[in-house]
Amino acid sequence: MRYYFRARLRRRLFVWLTLAIMTTLVAVVLVLRATGSGNDWRSHQQGVARFVSGLLLPVWDDPPARLRVQQSMGHDLGVATRVVLPSGELLDGHDFPGRCRFPFRAPLLRDGVLLGRAELCFDSGMGRAPWQRTLLALLAAVGVLWGLAGWVSHRVGQPLSELADVARQLGEGKLDRRARLRHGEVGEVGELSLAINEMASRIEQQLKDQRELLAAVSHELRTPLTRIRLLLEMARDGNQHHLDEIDQEVVEMDQLVGELLAQARLDFSALSRRTVSAHDLAARALSRAALPESLLVAENVSLSADATLLSRALSALLDNAKKHGAPPIVLRVERVAEAVRFSVEDHGAGFSEGEESRAFEAFRRGSRDGGGLGLGMSLVRRIAEAHGGRVFAKNGESGGAIVGFELPLA
Repeated sequence: MRYYFRARLRRRLFVWLTLAIMTTLVAVVLVLRATGSGNDWRSHQQGVARFVSGLLLPVWDDPPARLRVQQSMGHDLGVATRVVLPSGELLDGHDFPGRCRFPFRAPLLRDGVLLGRAELCFDSGMGRAPWQRTLLALLAAVGVLWGLAGWVSHRVGQPLSELADVARQLGEGKLDRRARLRHGEVGEVGELSLAINEMASRIEQQLKDQRELLAAVSHELRTPLTRIRLLLEMARDGNQHHLDEIDQEVVEMDQLVGELLAQARLDFSALSRRTVSAHDLAARALSRAALPESLLVAENVSLSADATLLSRALSALLDNAKKHGAPPIVLRVERVAEAVRFSVEDHGAGFSEGEESRAFEAFRRGSRDGGGLGLGMSLVRRIAEAHGGRVFAKNGESGGAIVGFELPLA
């Protein structure tokens, strides 16, 4: 099947290029006929015939002079000439050797009386006729163009066939396959090869991340479920402390599931944008995190965003500060040029050297991580980028960390 499609592509390219060549050839012939170029050979013959008549008639009655004129024409013009009487009898000259390919007869008339005719053979010294030379040149050009058509068909068809093979194997799950980039290959085929390779790399990385996510989620869910089972056994005596711990475990599981659902929404759904108040979103995020609204320092700014995902991002920032920072925690909302900046400040240990650049990586466990998947901060980055924004993380001037994101107003 693969060979069939490859051969079919090359064959179609070859046929179309051949048709283009033949069409061009026909157009050239028609143009030559329309411009009268094909009559040059006939005009040349007629001119030679008039010239020969003008030479032979003055010496018609002088046989030796007539023979000298014929010999001179054969020597100077390369035209074999003989004189034939009206009866068909050969008067002067010799029979032409073999069959004359380009014969021409010129009547010799004096005062309206036909004395005879001069027969000319243009084989002698003339080579091929001009129309034959033109035809041979056209055939040679067609042959060269035909060869070029085959070469172009191969050059175009071979890379596309290889790309089709790579795409088919990627579809079969062989994600390590890549399109081969030839040296110096540019243009659409090169761009397509790069696009396929980049797509395969992204798919391979996504599947790898999904496998890691499933393994980590399985581990993270198994731990609280085991603890809940034990706490339920211990809570049968009515100990309220155990019930509070169960409630906390359920809350953490709910947060984990919420993060996973938000990740899935970013992967498979478009943003549901509407005009929202940055101050109101920040206030609701503090309420969900059980933090007082007095920690909010916000300007009254409106922007177009997905309120659900933006609330999830702010909650993730506050949860990160509660787990790894130290009070007081401040949620700051401010307008910066044509963007809105959301930032959470804490007074904890801050980031170790170089850790800021990895703060938003998934499955990262650094000095500020106390366990968990590390999905929250990765989710913040993805939500910000989905809105056309960016994230940032740095140490505060007086200690602690400042983590947040900026979103464009438009």
